[in-house]
Amino acid sequence: MTDYNIDIGYQSNTIKSTYRYTYVENIGGSPYLSPNIFQRARIYNKAHTHPRSTPPGASDLQFSYLFGIPGIVFGWNGAIYNFGGSGYWK
Repeated sequence: MTDYNIDIGYQSNTIKSTYRYTYVENIGGSPYLSPNIFQRARIYNKAHTHPRSTPPGASDLQFSYLFGIPGIVFGWNGAIYNFGGSGYWK
């Protein structure tokens, strides 16, 4: 197992489709993203943009809650929403 501190996860959106890595493993209490059987990287946070600068949605909060990792939503108007992480769900 290799622990790279790099961004290998992404979601790509178009008007017609969405593609996202969905294979997430819990190893030793930490979440790992596996884009294929040869790579594995620890997830330290989840960050993405929201059109119309909307705040984190239910799926954002659920992912952060289930895996205990912080999240950041960058709104298109410059708004930044931080959520999750240590102590957030108490």
